[in-house]
Amino acid sequence: MLNPEFRLLDPDAEHIERLARMTEVAEEEQSSWEEMFLSAPAEAQAEYLNRLIAGLAKPGVHSARELCGVMQSLTEPTGVAPLETFTYGWPDSLLASLLARFEKPCVLLLGVLDGDGIWAGCLAGISRGGLDFLATFDWLWTDEPELAAKQTLQDLPDLCRAAKVRFARRAGGLFIYCDEFLAWQNSGWDPDVLQGFVDQATAVLSLP
Repeated sequence: MLNPEFRLLDPDAEHIERLARMTEVAEEEQSSWEEMFLSAPAEAQAEYLNRLIAGLAKPGVHSARELCGVMQSLTEPTGVAPLETFTYGWPDSLLASLLARFEKPCVLLLGVLDGDGIWAGCLAGISRGGLDFLATFDWLWTDEPELAAKQTLQDLPDLCRAAKVRFARRAGGLFIYCDEFLAWQNSGWDPDVLQGFVDQATAVLSLP
């Protein structure tokens, strides 16, 4: 998911953090996995936990991503459903299907808008089906301060052009209002729901 050269370019990536909080798995979805595990036969639970302990036997602190990765690897031998892993709040299953479309380097701009402009969002550098970097719109606004005033649906093309120059890559993206973004999320990221918002002019989509 993250390419070896991945960098988080902003030391204070508030918009990325807001976006992550919007896309985090709901608490009830997390508890449903726990209920599924506890409803498994006792021998399956024991096998799962023993394999989990063996998989994390290496001394040191194990990150949440490493823990989830080991838990996922135990699905087939134990029959216990996997726990979804996330990258900056986004389900890895969704990111993998999205990023796989982009082998050549490009930048995707995602802006979630409220009444005042871009409330949350990021610039994602992508190549080889993985993430090269994440940045915020400040990277464009620092180079061209006049772009800070461009935070509407109609401004996406101008910001894409600036990102193309700034990062020397093809650029495209999605600008969408906050309520519509949450509705799209609640639909399970259904592309038809997103297209409906584009048709209603409450979102704009431009692929690189």
